[in-house]
This record gives sequence, C-alpha cells and structure tokens, in this order.
Amino acid sequence: MAQIRSFIFLIIGWCSILPRPSSSAITSTKTGYDTLHGTDAICWESQIITSANIDDSTISSSVGSSIFNVEGLVNNSLSASRNDSYVMDILSSCPNGTWLQISAPQDLAPPAPLTNVEYNYTVQGTIYIASLPGLEIASDDPTKAKVLIETIACRVSSSFCSPFVDEQTEVALAGQLGASVELKDTHTNMGKLVLDLELSNSSIYTFNVQVPTLIEEDGLYNIIGVATFFVGSSSQPERRYDVANSLARERSNQYMVYSDPPIISKVEPQAYIIAYLLIGISAAILVTMITLTLKYYDSQVMQICQVPFLLTYQVAALMAVLSSILMEAKSDVYCNWSLPLIMIPVHVHNAITLGRLYRIHTVVSPLLSDHFTRASVQRFPIRLQMKVLSLCLHGKWQDGDDSKQIRRTIARLVIQPFELAFEYERDYSIGRPLCTAEILNQQENIHESLAVYSLIWLGFLGLTVLGMAYVSRGLPSILNESQAIFSSVIYSLLASLIIGIALYMTRTPDASPGLRFVMFVALVIVTVMVPTLRIVGPKLILAHAGMKIMLHQMISEHNNQHKPNAMRSSSRQSNHVHISGTSLTNPIGIPQSQGTQGNTTRAPTETLKEAHGDDETKESQSKNENSANSEDKSKRLGSLQAGMDGQNEQVLQDFESHVDEDSAVFIPAGNAPPNEILGKVVELQRRLDKITKRIAYGIAVPPEDWRLLSTLTGNLGSTLANAKFEEEEKCETNNA
Repeated sequence: MAQIRSFIFLIIGWCSILPRPSSSAITSTKTGYDTLHGTDAICWESQIITSANIDDSTISSSVGSSIFNVEGLVNNSLSASRNDSYVMDILSSCPNGTWLQISAPQDLAPPAPLTNVEYNYTVQGTIYIASLPGLEIASDDPTKAKVLIETIACRVSSSFCSPFVDEQTEVALAGQLGASVELKDTHTNMGKLVLDLELSNSSIYTFNVQVPTLIEEDGLYNIIGVATFFVGSSSQPERRYDVANSLARERSNQYMVYSDPPIISKVEPQAYIIAYLLIGISAAILVTMITLTLKYYDSQVMQICQVPFLLTYQVAALMAVLSSILMEAKSDVYCNWSLPLIMIPVHVHNAITLGRLYRIHTVVSPLLSDHFTRASVQRFPIRLQMKVLSLCLHGKWQDGDDSKQIRRTIARLVIQPFELAFEYERDYSIGRPLCTAEILNQQENIHESLAVYSLIWLGFLGLTVLGMAYVSRGLPSILNESQAIFSSVIYSLLASLIIGIALYMTRTPDASPGLRFVMFVALVIVTVMVPTLRIVGPKLILAHAGMKIMLHQMISEHNNQHKPNAMRSSSRQSNHVHISGTSLTNPIGIPQSQGTQGNTTRAPTETLKEAHGDDETKESQSKNENSANSEDKSKRLGSLQAGMDGQNEQVLQDFESHVDEDSAVFIPAGNAPPNEILGKVVELQRRLDKITKRIAYGIAVPPEDWRLLSTLTGNLGSTLANAKFEEEEKCETNNA
C-alpha cells in the first residue's frame, strides 16, 4: 500500500506542473508567471518522506538531496540522505511576504546576448520566515541562512520551465522510451550561487545578487530565477521551498534570443602587404625629396620657389602618408589618433597649395594685382569667425558677450574621443570593425562633430583650390607652376572621387575590411603625393642639374588661347612687350619712361609699335647708338651684378645714372635676352614681389621703394624702346 500511495502522490505532483491546454493558466496558480498575464513568482513546497519501504525508482529521490551538494558548496550535513524523498506540491500563491524577481542584464544591445558569453542576470527577492511552517532556514551556521540562487534557461519549444525541469525530462523520456536516457537539449542550468543571508529584521531575509550565466547553444529561451532553501532545524530539515519567476514582463519580449557570435571580418594579410608597400614606396619618395630639398636649399632654383614652404609641403605629405596606417579600425588608440594625424597634414598641404596660387595672383599675375589694395581687403576677425561657427553648429547667431559660449563650443568640438565599434548585418551573422564617436550616433547632434566639421572644411578647401587653380591655369608663373597645380588638383580630385565612390559602395558589414583599408591608404596617398610630385619634382630636377634660371624659364609662356585675352586688357592693368615669345609684364600698371624724357606715360599701342620697328627713323638711330656704346658693356655689367644681388641699392642707382639710356640693345630670336635686359627685369621683378606682398597684407610701402621702382621701370622701358630685334632685321632684309 505504501508503494501505491507514493505512486499516487507522484502522479498528482507531476500533473500539477505539466502544461495545460487552457489559455488562462499553464499550472494552477492565481497570478504566477505560468498564467497568461501573470508576473508573480511560483512557489513549490516539498515535504520529506522517510520510509525504507519507498521505491526510489518511482519517486524523484534526488529532488532535494543534491541541491546543496553542487560542487561541494555546502557541507553534506544539510543534504538529506539518499533514502529521503520529497512529495512536491505547487502552491496557488507564494506565502505572504515571499517573492522573487529576475532581470535581464543592463544595456543588452544587439547582437547580444551571444552564446558562450557570460552575462549577469539580477535575482532579487525576500523570504518572510514567519509565514512558513518552520522555525528557521536550515544552515550549517546557526547565525545565517543558506539559500541557493540559480538561473535556468528553457527552450520555448520545450515544456513548462520550472525548477524541476531535470526531473520532468527524465520522467517524460523514461515514459516514452521505456528506459532511463540522457537529457535532451531542452534546458540549461546556467548558474548557481549559495548565499549566506542574515535577518534584515526579526523574520525577513532579503537578497539581491547577480548570477553569472552562460548558454552554449543558440535559440529562443525562457529564463527563470530560482531560490531554494530548507526549513527546519539544522540537523533535520523538514521542508523544502522552491521560489521561481521568469523575466520581468516590462520587456517587449520576455524571452531571450541567444545567437552565435557574429563573424568579425578582419584585414587579410594580402591587404596588409599592398597597403604597406604603398606607404613604404610613397614615404621613401618623400624622404628622398626632402633630402634633396635640404641639399639644394641654397640653390637659385629653390630660393626663387620659396624653399621653406616647399619643405613644409613635403613634411606634411610625409606625415599624412605615414599616418594612413592608422586607417585600420584596430583599437581605440588607432581610432583616436587616425583623424588628427591625417586631417591636419592634409589641411596644411591644401593650405600651402592655395597659398601658392594666391601668390601667383597677387605677385606674378598682372590681371588681378591692382584689385588687392588696402581699401578692398576685407578683414575677417576671429570673433566674427567664431560667430559664424556658432551659427553653423547651433543655427543661431550669438550676440553680446559670447566668449563663454565660444569656449564651450570649441571644447565640445575637441573633446570627442573615438572608440572601436562594430557594424553588423541585420541578422547579426557578420560584422566589421569601425571607429565611431558617441556624438556621431546621435543624428540630431551630428553637426557638432569635429570629424564632420573637418571633412566639410576639407571639401570646401579642396573646391577653393580647384577654383583658383582653374582661374590661374593660364597665368604666368614661376616654372609654369600654375599649370602644374591645376593639373595635379584635377588628377588628385578625380582619383579621390573614384576611390570615394568605391568606399561608399563597399560601406556594408559584409565588405572586405582589407579592401577598404587599402582604398583609404590609397586615398590619402593620392591626395598628397600627386600635387607634391607635380609641384616640387620639376624644381628638384632643375636644382640637381645645376641649372641657372633665366627669364624665359621663370615666366611661363601663355598658350595661344590666352594671348588675345592678354592683349585686350586695359592699359590701366597691364602693359605687354613681347620679346622672343615671352611676355614681360608690368604687374601693377606703373607708367614707363621713354628715353631721357622723364617719367612720361606711354600707351601700350605706342610701346608695341616701337618694339616691333614701325618707326624706321628710331630703328636707324638705335643701330648707331648700339655700336657707339659697345665699348662700355663690361663696365655696366660689373655694376649690374651688384644691383641684381639687392644688397647695395646705392650701387644700383649709381649704375643707372651712368648708363646711356639712348643705347640700343640687340635681342636675338629664340634665345635668352642679353644681360642688359635680364638683370633689369629680374631686379624689377624682385622689387615688385616685395611691394605687392606688402600691399596684399595691408602694409604701407615706403616712399623710397616707390621711387626706386619708378626708376627701374623707366630705365627698363627706355632700354626696350631702343631695343633691336633680330626678327625685324630679317624682315627688313627680306623686304630689301
């Protein structure tokens, strides 16, 4: 009879925890988590049955005996003997004051949770001992209570998730197969902790603990927290209580979807080889160019071309090329340093390019020089720039004392640390590393990002360089620099556009990070290397060859399409005299003198008429004077060198007073002009360069500089007025 009674008790207990087809409740509680909208905990009460006649094969004998024996966490004195069995009974509601709640880990952003990754689930609750049929919670320490806290994950497709899911599976499988079998993949006992609790007051125990949990296989899980304890004396526990609850219902979904960790794409070894080769070759070229620049620092070619700016130009390019290795999203250090170490040199590189184009306009070009006067230069104070920056960032104009707001804006722009993050596919199967800042993830504050601001400014600077290079492409410049800058800007922008489109097309998590890394490196190299090679390369070749720069090498020839436009320019802007196909220009429109008649303004048509030999009487007189003054050339050339060096202006003035201004100079066709003209043009160009720079920066020009410029201009004008051209003699001979 004892065996029959035990079997009936087992059937009743088992049926109480089996899932029911009713939609209102799975078990038989009132508001437990087994009901449709229940959120309360479910409690099980088990009473120890000690009888030697009970058949262990029919009773779940190990329900309580192994609880505190897990991994030797508690002394065996609390474990019931193997002959002790329990009869379970599910309560309609937990005893008054006893409850439990489990919460998911905080900030569990996708793709979490992942398999084989440990997460901490928070289990908290209270035990009101006065409402339980016992004097105390059994423990080996009389001053504390032993409570086992564990988490269990059950697959949603399996049966009801309870603290006895192990026994349920064993019994169900044994009934189906007729033999004892191993547990199927229906649940996972994730974590267990044994707590030593102290009374918070006379009869209440409280606990709040994080249980480390780990699931090895992916799937949809229902996760419950369980608290198990014994009531009775320490030597003889009488009852066992199991309190369980599932995840809080305030979650959009009370189930947890565990997935395998996504495959994080990495840079392939082949990509490293290609990127390092590009960086190494480019860096070697730049180091060689910098070495040659330092070697020929004092050469005539480098001094004429402003060697300090060229040196800075190459150093900035070298820094950008070497820093491109940081474009790989490898760590937080790479993410934080890649942007400033690349963007700052690239900005400096573009700024120097823009400065050289500005120099061509203000110093060399006669078309725009008279527009850059002190009255027309617009000043843009720092405070006004900060107001414009505030307008761009906040959409409003800051009035009054806005220095505090400006400081806050700058601080917010600068203090934006980047960090390594990952971008995943929709199913979180594949991901790629990338660098991002918290502000970039907030679309409403993206305009306050220093990275976005620097990219916008770089684009604006690039468009400005392109526009000025286009305007300057046909202007005369040193060693045809304007045309070189224009072509290099076009080439680099086209290459950057192609690479940028390719980067945008591959901006997906499944794209190869190695390919993107190589393209980023190529983008930086193309941006700085093409202009550097096109601008600095020809100058280093000339300096290495030891060539001396002559006038026809310094001033680039206009293309045929630009010559008619130059001829149509007004006399107020420019007076042109074409010698051997080279355009000599009066950059600021200073009147030229004629012979010994003083500083008389002459129209461009008159100058061109006399230069081309339309006045036969003047040509005849120039021939006689040229032959008469040939004996005095050596003396004049000696004084000319002192004037060209620019070290002794008095020597230059003494030389000019002794020169016979009516002497004629013979200019051969296809060759450089004689030194009598070359020295005067070079000295005049140097003086114009100095004066034009002062005007462009709003600095006053001393009167003596104007007087010296007037003297040089008049002297050169009188010399060219009496010049004799070889082409004209050939025409006269043919006519004769």
